[in-house]
Order: sequence, then C-alpha cells, then structure tokens
Amino acid sequence: MMRDCNLAWEQLRKLRRYVGPAIASERSMRTQQKRLLKDYLEGELVELMFPSAKSDGSHGFEGRMVPYVTVNNLSMMVLDYLDGLEECNSLTWHSGVIPPNEIWVKIGGDKGGSSFKMAYQIVNVNHPNSLQNTVVFACFEGSDTSQNLKRTLPKIISQITTLSKQQWR
Repeated sequence: MMRDCNLAWEQLRKLRRYVGPAIASERSMRTQQKRLLKDYLEGELVELMFPSAKSDGSHGFEGRMVPYVTVNNLSMMVLDYLDGLEECNSLTWHSGVIPPNEIWVKIGGDKGGSSFKMAYQIVNVNHPNSLQNTVVFACFEGSDTSQNLKRTLPKIISQITTLSKQQWR
C-alpha cells in the first residue's frame, strides 16, 4: 500500500493513527524489504548536468551532485525474480511464440517527471508490459541527456552484458 499510494514513512505513520493496527508495523515492513531487496541496491553521488540560466540571460549547463541508485548484481536480481515467478506459476511461453527453452527479458529506460529510471520486464508472463511486471533497477534525478547517460550507464551496460550470457535453470 505504501508504494502504491506513494507514501513516505512519516505519512504511513500518520495514516496508521487513523486506520488502526491493520497496517503492518514499520519494522516488519523494513524486514520484508530487506528480505526482498537483499543486498542488491547501492547508491552513490554522481555529478550530472542541469540546464541553468546565466545572469546575462543566456542559457548553459551546471554540474550538480545527485544520488544515483542502482543494483549491484542485475543477473542475480533477475534470476531471483524468475524463481518467484516460477513458484507462482506465472511463467508462460505465449502459445509457442517464445521458444520453450528461452526466457525473454526486456530492458529499457525512461524519463518521467524529474527522474530517469531503467527497468526490466520478463516477457514470459501474461501481461509483460504492465506496471506490476516492471522492475526498476537504476534511477537518478535528472534528465536523460547524453552527458548524464555517459556518466551513469557504463556500470549498468556491463551488468546487462553479463545478464545476456546468463542461464536460468
């Protein structure tokens, strides 16, 4: 509920006061997050470029340090996700469209609002393009200019290359 409603921890605490104890405790939620996220996430500050207006009315760019969050092992994250999908009997090969010995993973990036996100989708599910089947694995606050992508994507590209050579089961 917290994620679906875009609530911060403080907002959830306030909501719990009115709704009552039906909402899980913050400790149990954080424990579950730790179990699900494992040690996949890491963050760092990177210098990205942002448009700026100069005092003479001209436009330019300025560098700013912003947080960049990514996974440190995309392959393990995807393999764990596939194990969960198989456990729930959610995998499909779309009536033979996907060969029975293949798992298709779609990777993309999108700027939405003020942030750029990279996500993967497992195509071997009933609704692969739905929001529920989209998993974000990298994010930074900023635009998707070529300068910013050159500073953030090299680490992700090497992980995608590793993932493309990975075998599941």
